[in-house]
Amino acid sequence: MPLSPGTRLGAYEIVGRLGAGGMGEVYRARDPRLGREVAVKVLPADVASSPERLARFEREARTVAGLNHPNIVTIHSIEDADGIRFLAMELVEGKTLRELITEGPLPLRELLQIGSQAAEGLARAHSGGILHRDLKPDNLMITDTGGPVGVAGVMGGEETEVDERTTNVLIEAANFNMISIRKTTQQMKLPSEAASRFGRGIHPAMALRGNIRSATFIRQWAGGTIDAGVVDNYPVPAPIVTIDLTVDEVKRILGFDIDFDDIVRILESLEFKTEISDRRSAIRVTVPDHRTDCDGPHDLIEEIARIYGYDRIPFTAMDDEMPPQRSQPDLEHEERVRDLLVEVGLYEAATYSMVTPQREALLLPDHRPDDRPYVEIANPISTERTHMRHTLLPNLLDVTAQNLRHHERVVLFEINKVYLASEDGPLPDEPRRLAIVMTGPREPESWKGGDRTLLDFYDLKGVVETLLAGLRIAGVR
Repeated sequence: MPLSPGTRLGAYEIVGRLGAGGMGEVYRARDPRLGREVAVKVLPADVASSPERLARFEREARTVAGLNHPNIVTIHSIEDADGIRFLAMELVEGKTLRELITEGPLPLRELLQIGSQAAEGLARAHSGGILHRDLKPDNLMITDTGGPVGVAGVMGGEETEVDERTTNVLIEAANFNMISIRKTTQQMKLPSEAASRFGRGIHPAMALRGNIRSATFIRQWAGGTIDAGVVDNYPVPAPIVTIDLTVDEVKRILGFDIDFDDIVRILESLEFKTEISDRRSAIRVTVPDHRTDCDGPHDLIEEIARIYGYDRIPFTAMDDEMPPQRSQPDLEHEERVRDLLVEVGLYEAATYSMVTPQREALLLPDHRPDDRPYVEIANPISTERTHMRHTLLPNLLDVTAQNLRHHERVVLFEINKVYLASEDGPLPDEPRRLAIVMTGPREPESWKGGDRTLLDFYDLKGVVETLLAGLRIAGVR
């Protein structure tokens, strides 16, 4: 029930309502004993009436109160007045971040100041044992009447941990969508043993077996007593997977004959159930539920070859001679160019074939995009890779900039395709180009000394002249 202005709550007098959230309503209140104003958070009835949730809330409040940081609100006390459980804390005047953003763009200096304060507060909270993780609507939680118990398939909660004081254990086993578990553990940056298993996919039937196995271990190693009965909620059992396998298919894939009885023996030794046809030419195989990786004949044939022994697969020589080798002048010339550039000290790079017209425009006069049409990618991997490139330079310059963070001298080249729209059809022309980038001192730093002057146009000219001489191309100006 909302509190109206003037209401007395313990030693505090309510001034007005500030807001509400999932953990209660917040009011501005006056403390007449010290002549100050505070913020009062009144806990929801379901939290205040639950001993477990209330104990957790008080434990968290004590932890926050001990942080003592200027960017974290100070908690004064936890009190109970007339059956109402509330928290008295520091009143922070000002606007919320949402209010500031809705008023318009914030200056960069102010954004950096807000981000720095938030980061310092979070760092102090983390050092005090408080971790903040955002829950999204897609995240699956395990809960009971007392509140959250754990993140499903990823991590359990502190309150449900087993310690030396534990006497009764309720074993709950479940199965979760592996894609959901992968997304949750990546989003929360919370890897765990559970997530590594559920994230690979587990058959739903394994839940009951795991439950019984856990109870058996507790009885065997901890002297526990298993209570009678199991509650199993499995309304839609997973379909049974059956695969039809023929002897001819085994021979076709492996290239040699395996005795029919050996095939049956191998499959049954791996817990596959088999039904043999009347002519002993085909087998209907029922896949055990723990083998979620088997869904076709190729998977069964792989298992047969593995158990039969790769070393027993007969060697088969080719029946015909190798075709005669034919020279490929274009590839040979390209390899010759690579060899010559490496000989003069350059390193080869391989960059993305995708770029944006705006990125290439930075290399053109007036920064205007190339007039020639670009080949646009229907499903780009990022906003920086939306079109096929017209030149090698933008991505090669990006690689150069990244290497300059670690090395003072970078000399790179790339031989690769560019993609130019063709007038002859929908497919682009793909001529191959050479790009060279050189920056830094002429010689690497060494105890011998060396020429430390910066590379310039004449160094690049020398590389090109050496390349042309090696290719026996004369008369180039």
